[in-house]
Amino acid sequence: MVGVNITTIAPNSFSYLNQLTKLDLSNNSIKVMSTASLVSPRLHTVDLSNNSISNIEPNPFHNLNTLIMSHNKIVNASNLIAYCIDLEKLDLSYNFIRTMELTNSCLSLLELRVPHNELTTFRVSSEVPLHLRSLYLSSNKLRDITSKNFQNLKDLSTLDLSCNPILYENNSAANLFQNTIQLEYLNLSSTAMQKLTLGIFTKLYKLVELDLSHNDLSYLPLYK
Repeated sequence: MVGVNITTIAPNSFSYLNQLTKLDLSNNSIKVMSTASLVSPRLHTVDLSNNSISNIEPNPFHNLNTLIMSHNKIVNASNLIAYCIDLEKLDLSYNFIRTMELTNSCLSLLELRVPHNELTTFRVSSEVPLHLRSLYLSSNKLRDITSKNFQNLKDLSTLDLSCNPILYENNSAANLFQNTIQLEYLNLSSTAMQKLTLGIFTKLYKLVELDLSHNDLSYLPLYK
């Protein structure tokens, strides 16, 4: 059902399709995701990219593993985070989200994509360790980033913070990645970095790829 100008999905529209596992509703004109609008016993993957979704009511999905909602008009994603407790992959790129908070309900989440939004705040409020492995936050408006932003993300192996106007303060920069020591891929390109704080990468023993391109660095300190 791609590109057929669907505007509305009624609750339980797919509940009778017992064998349905994947659903592609991309390139339509859907504006609202209603409660229980995408409920089906075996449905695990839904693509809602390139719609006009701006309003997400509580609990629109059940048992989904993968949800793609890129290129919509989403400002608030709190209902997605709060109710999709089985989600493993969530793509919210190219929306208008200003705040993203990962809570205890994100225990299953492994990959989160939120590039090209309006993010000024990203935080983890979960009281237990999450299992997130890949986090993409590029091309947002993140400035105040400290190690607390990544607390309880000890399994994180890929982090993309590129194209954010990050404020690297000397007091906190050295410990910026102390909660993400499993990082293997780190992208800090185009983040207004002018000085590389000594010790900022000291604990990243598993780091394989580091991108510092398109910054204002005048020198790199010697690491042993």
